[in-house]
Amino acid sequence: MADLDFPLNPPVDQVYVGTNNIVYTYDGVKWNASYSPNSLWTKDETTSTISPLIPDDKLSVQTYVIEDLGEL
Repeated sequence: MADLDFPLNPPVDQVYVGTNNIVYTYDGVKWNASYSPNSLWTKDETTSTISPLIPDDKLSVQTYVIEDLGEL
């Protein structure tokens, strides 16, 4: 992965999108990261599979089955 290259002397609320597809916002002291799942993964609409945008990212999935227990 390429290094992040933050702007020098950014104004407050400057936004920077890193090479890792994460959005960073400068608060006057430091860069704060924020992201949405859509910024880290992509979905193939034909096969319904998802893949990481960043090579070698791993995906861990847990599946839970909820049985119909009737009225509680």
